[in-house]
Amino acid sequence: MEESESKDGYRALGPHLGGAFVTKRVYGGQIIGQAWKTVQLHLKSQRKDAKLGALYHTFIGPGKIDDPIDYKIVESLGNVFVVSAHQNNQLIGLTRLRTEENLHEGDRLDLNYVKDEADYLTLDELAPLIPQEQLFQRKAAELMIKLFAFQVKFVEFHTRIEKKKRNLLYVRYRPELREFVTHNDAIQILLTVSDFFIFEVVSQLLTEHDLVMKTGASLNHHVTIHAVPDDPFDWFLFRTEVAHVGNSRCVIKGMVYDRQYKRLLTITQEGFCPFELKPARESKL
Repeated sequence: MEESESKDGYRALGPHLGGAFVTKRVYGGQIIGQAWKTVQLHLKSQRKDAKLGALYHTFIGPGKIDDPIDYKIVESLGNVFVVSAHQNNQLIGLTRLRTEENLHEGDRLDLNYVKDEADYLTLDELAPLIPQEQLFQRKAAELMIKLFAFQVKFVEFHTRIEKKKRNLLYVRYRPELREFVTHNDAIQILLTVSDFFIFEVVSQLLTEHDLVMKTGASLNHHVTIHAVPDDPFDWFLFRTEVAHVGNSRCVIKGMVYDRQYKRLLTITQEGFCPFELKPARESKL
């Protein structure tokens, strides 16, 4: 992800991170993180320093992974900034960011059965252990390994809790990708994680009701920052829950914790998720 700075804004030259399954579409988490960098550069030019308290991002159009993305502050009032993301002269995203002098501290995860990340296998380690007769699951795991920019360890997957669906994952940047990350800002990296694998929990809930999600697209993404991680390349615990599904819309709640189970981010994402009845399998009789 090569980058270029100027007095007028910030340009990400690419190639950019792709989406988990729509691989030629820019991954939304990258746009969110780079919008914050745009504000950081502005504050630095003004010899000011502030912490990101919250942001609200609107996904306007799908970006391409190979073309440059131009970021620019289009409006500011006090500690609130609006950053546009353009690609090929088309607006693809708009982010409203609020800086704070002090962050609102989050709680700690109270799930006492969650173990340290070392007690779980990565998807890379797990895939070869899937029996050959479960060919579909094995191929799906191998595809995810190939496409994901993050390593994953499943703590809870497709778990029913209080009539809702929940996933709990350990997530971190793949070590082999660190040399391609040209920034070392902890919040920017953490924001990139915040949009990861977030529709999967909705897809699995629909599957339980014999429905299938035809596609998934983020509409808006709201994040509150509670704390800054010590090591942005460490493992994070990412919890997602389905808050609502209906009329081709879904609302997903997310929380990101550090390895001491302290909350770093709170996330609310609204998505477009049209679905239909699962096609009936043809009888072999």
